[in-house]
Amino acid sequence: MAGSSRCSGMHQGYAPRYPSRMEQSRSSEITVQREEVAAWEARLAAALHGGAAGAPIAELPFLQLPAWAANKSLTGWSAARLVALAPNGSWAGAQFLIRRLPAGLGAIAYAPRGPLVVATDEALAARLRAALLGGLSALRADGVTLVRIEPGETRVLVEGDDQVTPPESATGPLRSPWIDAARAAGVALLSARPVQPRSSRRIDLVRGIDAVRADWRRTSAASARKATEAGATMRVGGVADAEAFRDVMLAIAGRTGVKVRSGAAFAHLIASLNAAPSAGASELRSGGEFAIAESAEGRVVGALLLATTATTTTEIFGGATDEGNAIRVPYLLKAYAIERAVALGSRTYDMWGISTQGIAEFKAAWGGTAYAYPGGFDVVIDSLRGRLARAALDLRGFGG
Repeated sequence: MAGSSRCSGMHQGYAPRYPSRMEQSRSSEITVQREEVAAWEARLAAALHGGAAGAPIAELPFLQLPAWAANKSLTGWSAARLVALAPNGSWAGAQFLIRRLPAGLGAIAYAPRGPLVVATDEALAARLRAALLGGLSALRADGVTLVRIEPGETRVLVEGDDQVTPPESATGPLRSPWIDAARAAGVALLSARPVQPRSSRRIDLVRGIDAVRADWRRTSAASARKATEAGATMRVGGVADAEAFRDVMLAIAGRTGVKVRSGAAFAHLIASLNAAPSAGASELRSGGEFAIAESAEGRVVGALLLATTATTTTEIFGGATDEGNAIRVPYLLKAYAIERAVALGSRTYDMWGISTQGIAEFKAAWGGTAYAYPGGFDVVIDSLRGRLARAALDLRGFGG
């Protein structure tokens, strides 16, 4: 997932054997096929408008963009894209990130916030899900022994629901369509621990900035103003600010123990997100930037990493240094990032994950709605190595 080689389909030091012709499977006129970067980007761009294939896609996750695959290439991931396509243009598909596993276990294929489903009706959507799950065996050509999916459908969490670990009443209806599809396809779909957040809080920005600000708690808005009164200022940062962002993350790591990537990795991420899409898919342009907070003396005291797609601005991670926390910079960062998303024309601001009750309360202070995701599923492609890979991933995680 990087630069011009973001869809190489090849592992570093590993050349998969492809069939002589593109592998396809058929299910009642539904075909399952591979797609190259340009075709996948064109498909996503068309889904923004809907049409004959169904309603427009509500949210375009940055994790399903080739730009994200380009970013992940830095740590040894490649990408393949599989689509189950119906004659009327309805489809279900995903960008799968692929990485070689150690100890001869083959490779893992991972679809973060995917597959996506764009269909004219739920009956056809169910058939498309089943066809896609049945077609995952095509990834054997890439050496894949285990596939993990984390579909991107969401359900509103009602008052009283656990936002950190959403209840079955929220996740069950999201998981059922995939479980039913797997049963129809004769595929064993195993529950898996998700890599991405189980829940998130999203703000509807279409209402305009005045309505968005009206939902902010007075104490949060006041804290953002106090940070400004203390001399803090905000600006947009790019690749040149990657090391400064890393310094902020190191300060956060000192308090939380979170792992921190290199400055070069952050620079690569920003550059990848800002790469132009294929010709004919200009609407799919993504963006990556830092929201940088500086003290009155010009020191960087906080930052957020923001990813923007045609529909959504997502706050991936970030925070403040101890100095920044002392002058309430986290509040200024949040206010600025939300206002920035409105200025960019995003329909939604995604706060990306609710990992603790304290974070749930802080994010709730900015309005919006909490949502649950369905979580993860595994499909074992190789009965022996795939199950061993699944056990190893449960113990060690994905890494990279």
